[in-house]
Amino acid sequence: MLRRAACVGDKDFSGCSIFGMINVRGEKFNGEPVMTAIANMKERSNGLGGGFAAYGIYPQYADLYCFQLMYDDGGAKEETEELLKASFSLEGAEVILTRACEGVDDPPLLWRYFLAPRESVACEESDVDDFVVRVVMRINVGIEGAFVFSSGKNMGVFKGVGFPEDIGRFFRLEEYEGYIWVAHGRFPTNTQTIASHPNGRVYTCPWILRENRQEGRPWSICELISFEVPGRGAGGKHCAGDKPQGKVKRTGRPGR
Repeated sequence: MLRRAACVGDKDFSGCSIFGMINVRGEKFNGEPVMTAIANMKERSNGLGGGFAAYGIYPQYADLYCFQLMYDDGGAKEETEELLKASFSLEGAEVILTRACEGVDDPPLLWRYFLAPRESVACEESDVDDFVVRVVMRINVGIEGAFVFSSGKNMGVFKGVGFPEDIGRFFRLEEYEGYIWVAHGRFPTNTQTIASHPNGRVYTCPWILRENRQEGRPWSICELISFEVPGRGAGGKHCAGDKPQGKVKRTGRPGR
């Protein structure tokens, strides 16, 4: 049995339920077995958040961006749709079908849009994906009562407050078919991502928002920071509650 070192006042920092399934032949299957699998890890969720992501579920719109949005009210929906129509050709819009489900209370308005960037945008932008990110952030930050919770091609995210299996039933995921599925149940933590390395350094990955001046746009990035733990050399042990001592070294930026 694997055992970890205990620290005074230590907590369980990682307890989320996670499950993934892929058909390597590209054959589609619905969300039912994924919901069943994540439900078997209910003790590793706390009912405050769960979700799924699936790839291959919108083959008829495979070349279009699919935005899935939550709205507090019709006013937020109207303002968001005006912004979308100014930047995209709206190829489809529909209510995201749900069902009443015990454990999911007071859901927002849920809509799905299939979008193609306008030709003028595609010509002006060096990276259309970056343009899409800016639109998503503009909606999520600038329009009160609107939130894009999924944006991509031929894929969708389905999330909410509740146990993941309840969220899956609420979104009727047994009616979707894809060939890659992942599921997650939230188990709250009180620290950022943190890990150790045999070189005796501790690596932490806090999410920060800063401006990338070289490329002229703001984005959320994960900046990798490492620090030495005094008295622990190569192969030494540490606990996630250890604090950095002395100078903190930024060692890179692994991704956006």
